[in-house]
Order: sequence, then structure tokens, then C-alpha cells
Amino acid sequence: MNYEEILKAFQEKEFHIDDYISVVVESKDIREKLIQNLIEQTHINVYYRSYYLINAVSLTNPELFYEYWDLFVSLRYHKNSYHRNIFHWIITNLIPVDSQNKFDKIKKEYFSQIKDVKVLTGLEAMKDIIIMSQYRPDLEEEIISLFLDENMIKDYTDKQKDRFHFYSMEYFESLLDRKKDERLLDFIKTCLNAKNTTTAKKAKQILKKYTY
Repeated sequence: MNYEEILKAFQEKEFHIDDYISVVVESKDIREKLIQNLIEQTHINVYYRSYYLINAVSLTNPELFYEYWDLFVSLRYHKNSYHRNIFHWIITNLIPVDSQNKFDKIKKEYFSQIKDVKVLTGLEAMKDIIIMSQYRPDLEEEIISLFLDENMIKDYTDKQKDRFHFYSMEYFESLLDRKKDERLLDFIKTCLNAKNTTTAKKAKQILKKYTY
């Protein structure tokens, strides 16, 4: 299979990722063409399906894409929110193989995506940060401070803020499993009266588990 066959498949109504994963793993040339699509292509079928393949392979073989780190970072300030999401998703996949600590240089940009103009992009950033934290335990205090900082989400509506608080609590719960932290419990108490019932319910469940 060659790249032209993949490009043709991108135009079909249905695209089956699993049919192409092996060739992406085997061919550096195809990987580079897919990355080029992310940077240059404007047709959503081409750049988003290229992302699908890059994402699938980078989840299992992140080392194949580590050398292209800077190209993914270049999507951070793209006008299209899909591209900004792609930056965050792929960089998160590459964290486990970040042997050169490249993440430290883009940490500010990575974290600040929480306050993106698109609420769904901000929420995706929250979820990514939680995933990333598994590989960078040294950033625990920094992430706690980030999630406790209401200024990061001040431009969202109250209901939207509740959705961010839900993910903050998910992260804090994982920390409370290891040690009691009054800062986290105090934050969770403020979520008891959330307008979003899922968030309020989550706060109640955590407090029932960890307050005694």
C-alpha cells in the first residue's frame, strides 16, 4: 500500500483506521506526509483523518513521531480549534518518550490551552493534563495550582466552569487516594452547589469517601 491509496481512502464516506496502521508504522515517508497534511491541508477529511492515523500509531509507538515534536507544537496557535486540539492530543501521546525534556519548554503553552476561546478545546486540555501527569509526577504541585486557579477559567460561564471542576476533582481524587490534602478537600466542598448535577454529585461522592 502506498500514500496515494491512503489519500484516496480519505475521500471515502467511511474510513477504517485499522486498515492503515501497519503501513504508517512501517513507512517513515507516509508518516511525514501525514504530518504535512496536518500543517498544510485545509480539507477536513485529509487533515483530520491524517490525525486519526497519527494518533493511533503515536499511542502505541510514540517514538516514531518524537522527532517531529516541533511540527506538532507549531499547531498550538492555529486559528482552527481542531488543530489546537491536535497539538495537545499528540504532544500528550509523546510525553512518555520525551527523553530530551522538550515538554519543559512548552509547558506554559500546553497548560494555558485550558483557557482556549473554545470551551471544548479547554476541556480536552484538562483531560490531557491529567493523562500527562502520570508521566510527570514531578509536576504534581504545579498541576494542583493550575487546577485551583479560577482565573484560568474566568471567561467561561458558571455551567462551563462546573465541567472544568469535574475534571479537577477527578485529578484531585487520584491524589487523595495517596494522602489527605485540605486544599483539595476545600476546593471539592465548593463544588457541592454546582449547577451541573454531575459535578455536584462527584463532589458529594469524594467528600463522603475522604472526610472523617
